[in-house]
Amino acid sequence: MLQVMTRHPASIAAATAPAAAAATDQILRNGFALVAVGFGDCSGVSCHCPPDGDHAFTYTIGLTAVGLPEFVITGLSPVHAMQLTAHVYQQFRNGSPLPINQRHWLGAAPFIVRPVSDQWLANDPTRMAAWFVHAGRSPRGELLPQVAQIVWGDADGYFPDDPRCDRFVADDQHIIADDPFGFPRRATRDQRRQFRHAGVSGHRRSA
Repeated sequence: MLQVMTRHPASIAAATAPAAAAATDQILRNGFALVAVGFGDCSGVSCHCPPDGDHAFTYTIGLTAVGLPEFVITGLSPVHAMQLTAHVYQQFRNGSPLPINQRHWLGAAPFIVRPVSDQWLANDPTRMAAWFVHAGRSPRGELLPQVAQIVWGDADGYFPDDPRCDRFVADDQHIIADDPFGFPRRATRDQRRQFRHAGVSGHRRSA
């Protein structure tokens, strides 16, 4: 699991370059890499760090290369996000269809995969900066990767959009489909412009 601590005020691409470079090794080992944004100081796959604020999340690099969308997860620690993502990935590799908008279970934990609008990345491509840097692609004038959110539910199988859902489960998650503009908070206008126009280079493509 890779760690992105902050959006560097001078160069987002440079700040995410180490995570993007390290993604290649993770993809070779696991089939994908997981990038954590806003989860304390550690960078190991066993990280249980709580989020630093209300805008922490994880996302993947490498899944579009095997026909899956890149996944975003909110409200889970990196170690649990890795477990959930690895489960969906392995089920797909074993021939199971991607569970779009269908309830599935990982043990006693329900989850559902919800599509994320292209507006989420078009509005601020720095949200997945390491993906672009690793792929050697600029977000300017190129197709954006397909993205989906793995949403997890409560012990009774209810999800945050259901009024019966446990309120702690609902409060812990940001549902991107409901607000593709507000989460996480946007980089500044200058940072977004710089990133869109940057010459992104240097790493093996993951998609």
